[in-house]
Amino acid sequence: MLHIDNADPLAVAAPVGLRIAKLVADYCTEGNCAPMGIESFDPVVIERNTLTCTPEILVRAVEHVNEAGAARGPGGLPMLLPGLNLIYGLPGETHGTHVANLRGLAGILDAGLLCHRTNVRLARAFPGTPLAALGELEPLPSTEHFPSWKADIDYIWDQPMKERVYPTGLRVPGLHSYFIGQGGTWWRRLGSYSIQIVEREAAVPLGTTGDLMVTGHAPRMIFGERVAAAS
Repeated sequence: MLHIDNADPLAVAAPVGLRIAKLVADYCTEGNCAPMGIESFDPVVIERNTLTCTPEILVRAVEHVNEAGAARGPGGLPMLLPGLNLIYGLPGETHGTHVANLRGLAGILDAGLLCHRTNVRLARAFPGTPLAALGELEPLPSTEHFPSWKADIDYIWDQPMKERVYPTGLRVPGLHSYFIGQGGTWWRRLGSYSIQIVEREAAVPLGTTGDLMVTGHAPRMIFGERVAAAS
């Protein structure tokens, strides 16, 4: 098992970034993820916080990773896909920030590109920091709306992308059970940011290995049924 962790979208968007992504896809294990921080698609937030990644740079980086790694490996998963990081609660945020984020994600989805996962976080302002002082003077809309905005991204972006990357009927081998909850048994592969597959209404001993067939999707996971034990 050989996976990477984070990637700099500016480097990935460069011509050399495409060459490096191809090497990663060639020599690492399938199901690999290159998470990249766009933080915000809103140009006002980008300028206010001196962020270095613009939407145009991010899309080019996503295209490079897809070109290098979207082909599926022997276990059915794409070799290497991008991951995206978004942050709400940054200075300059307005209600338009959320609209800009949804439009940016929709553009990637409409282009037919693949993405492994998306993390949506709310900046935490610790007392005594400049961000906390700014929040007292300029309350940001995400203070109230973050849960509903995150739900928008979950169902408008994350779930359709899960359906594209892990289509119904896809057989995913080499899984192991690692958690049993009220919803069933949770399975995953080894690796960074491995997809989680839930076998509903099942209680399988932890550490069991097996193959699952994808049967359904949710924003943060997929559902499956066991079809065979891994050899």
